Amino acid sequence: VYQQMADIKPDLHAYTRAAHMRLLKGDLAGAIEMMQLAVQAASPRDAESAAWVYSRMALYQLQSDDLAQSLRYSDAALQFESNYPPALLVRGKVLLAQGNNSDAADALSVAEAANPLPEYQWALTEALRAANRAPEAVPVERLLTERGATSDPRTFALYLASSGGDAAKSVRLATAELETRGDVFTYDALAWSLAAAGRWSEASTNMQRALAEGTQDARLFFHAGIIAAKTARTSEAEKFLRQAVAI
Repeated sequence: VYQQMADIKPDLHAYTRAAHMRLLKGDLAGAIEMMQLAVQAASPRDAESAAWVYSRMALYQLQSDDLAQSLRYSDAALQFESNYPPALLVRGKVLLAQGNNSDAADALSVAEAANPLPEYQWALTEALRAANRAPEAVPVERLLTERGATSDPRTFALYLASSGGDAAKSVRLATAELETRGDVFTYDALAWSLAAAGRWSEASTNMQRALAEGTQDARLFFHAGIIAAKTARTSEAEKFLRQAVAI
């Protein structure tokens, strides 16, 4: 449907929707190709939309492990909108991947101040701790714990499941989120939450649903690998973990 929209009315919004669907279906190269059309359609006359498109392209390049290109697109987004939070988020993740921990923390601090959402707070706390600035991470973690369940339940569920938090709460949040966002990433959040609660069989079932569309995502593959290992599917675990490392 989104591809048809792009064919009938080829504009920035149609291209970005089609790119997202390609990403979900496991076609990362196709998603980048479609997002390139969106980048070409972007205009300084709509600086915020242009910044968003360039930030999405930066995210896709990060997903394809092209860190240099990811930085180039995130920096371009910041030329349209200075201190644009989505661009700073991707930039911070790239810098963290490169080991530039303090610079990553600085970029993510600005992003989180503008967008105090779990995705930003989680990335910031990781960068601060990696930069040996743990005391600065404590108040951010406190805000994340206090507000995460209402501001972004799915990401907060993942955070709880990943950090040894309240696993039962994580399962509740992810289960409720399926009612409004029943996509592969919500099934992944539920699978990982069930894994944190020690409910490995249910985790495996929901992880299969998360992988059903063929989405190429390192976190999905990592979670799938751990769950497969815990349910005595060693060869599958090795395959998924190799895929996660490759990304």
